Formats: sequence, structure tokens, C-alpha cells
Amino acid sequence: MKPTNPIRQPWDGQLIQPHELRPEVKRARQVLYDDLVARWKTNLPESLWRFYLTATQLDPSQKKLRFPGLTSLDRHEAYEWFVSEYESLWNKTSAAAPRPERRDKDATAARAPGAGATFVDFMASLSHLHEAGQANGEEETPQAVAKSEIEKYMEMPEVPVGADILKCNISFGRAAF
Repeated sequence: MKPTNPIRQPWDGQLIQPHELRPEVKRARQVLYDDLVARWKTNLPESLWRFYLTATQLDPSQKKLRFPGLTSLDRHEAYEWFVSEYESLWNKTSAAAPRPERRDKDATAARAPGAGATFVDFMASLSHLHEAGQANGEEETPQAVAKSEIEKYMEMPEVPVGADILKCNISFGRAAF
């Protein structure tokens, strides 16, 4: 697309070098190139840039953003934007999602043990044991943080560009092409 690149004529396949073009064609190519660069690279608002990179990552064959013109910083920012979009809009288990309301303590205490008590109620009744263990100097073991669906998606291998994405067997944890 650059004005310095040769042009292939569609009707006979002949390759024409830029120095062989007429001056009007050279100027038109330069104007078109400058406009495209300004419109899609230098003057693109950040909100659109974020939207385009996020949408591109949703394509399994382009999710690693391995195409010319992007720096490693661009890729890192795009990944962060992608994850934050997912977390804010779709991840119902994230810390940002509202938690279920807790039951009234009096209603829970009035129930007989084992009579319809939930696992959460049972674990809450054992919380004093955890606090006592920490007071005795026992270290708290770190909880394994479950990966979100988006992190699993990004870790999956890319779909080959020529493959039919709809025919690919993609599920979290495995991918077959």
C-alpha cells in the first residue's frame, strides 16, 4: 500500500515499479496512503483503538496480535484492556461482581444443626478455628486462584489463519484443529 511499493496490474499481472508511474498517480497514491495512516493509525481515538484490539483478540486466529505495526507495549495494553472488558461485563464471579446477600445471623442460629444448613453456613461456623490457628502463629496457606475463562482462552493455542474457525473444536482446556 505504501507509495514506494510496486503495483501489480490485475488484467495482465505485470508489476509496475513506482518510478514508472505518472506523477498524478504517484500523488494520488501518496494522498491515499497518508489518509489511511492518519485515519487508522495516528489520529485514531483511544476508545476506538481499544475497541479494535479487543475485537481482534476475540478472533481465535488473531488473539496474540502478531501482525505488523504493534509493539510489545501495545500487545500488553491490549491484553489488559481485553481482560478488564471481560471482567467488567461478563465475569459474574469476579471480585467486582456483587456478592449474594448474607442470611440473617439469628435465622441461621435458630436452625437446628444439619437441618437444611448450607456448606457456607457450615464453614462460617468453623471460622473461629481458623482465627485461633492464626493466633498460634500458623501460616495461612495461599488459596489457589482460579483462572477466569478469558485467561484460559488466551492460553489456548491460536487457530491457524486458514482454518475454518467454526469447525475447530475449541473448549476451555483443550483445542483441536
